Amino acid sequence: MHRVACNERSRVISIDLSSSDVSGSIGPEIGRLKYLQDLFLSASNISGSIPTELGSCSMLQQLDLSQNSLSGKIPPSIGNLKKLSLLSLYDNSLSGAMNQFLEEIYLHGNQLSGSIPFSVGQMTSLRSLWLHGNMLSGVLPGSIRNCTKLEELYLLNNHLSGTLPETLGEIKGLKIFDATSNSFTGEIPFGFEKNCRKYLSCHSII
Repeated sequence: MHRVACNERSRVISIDLSSSDVSGSIGPEIGRLKYLQDLFLSASNISGSIPTELGSCSMLQQLDLSQNSLSGKIPPSIGNLKKLSLLSLYDNSLSGAMNQFLEEIYLHGNQLSGSIPFSVGQMTSLRSLWLHGNMLSGVLPGSIRNCTKLEELYLLNNHLSGTLPETLGEIKGLKIFDATSNSFTGEIPFGFEKNCRKYLSCHSII
């Protein structure tokens, strides 16, 4: 159901136009919606880039622009959204970085390149990290150990290499790990292998 919701002062707090016939680009005017908490525009006909002005929506908690035709870089201003917990941008043609305060990140099926930054370890609230189907390279940083709430980690179909960090085994709550179709070498860390026996949904990477 498509809807626009306002608070008691007639300020827009939620926009849900998912799976609609909305087309065109997201204009810079979006930054004027200072009270916006939820923006859902998935599976529509949105194109162009994500405007920098979106970073001015300081109350934003959930942002879903997945399954559109967006391109260009994820603007650094997204990092200003300190209350943002859900970022879903999958199945677009985006590149760029991530917000450290997020709980759920869905960036699969884009054109993200470069390495997974060491700063991923600062995402201590992260529960789901879906990065599969991109062009990421380099190693999985050992700082991933700090993501102690992580439950789902999808890295398949990238260009990642090297050995898995021993610290991966310290994430006791990790239920799903899939890093197939990469170039990882070596053995699965001992602690992580024990978790894999406990959670049958974990995937081998070798």
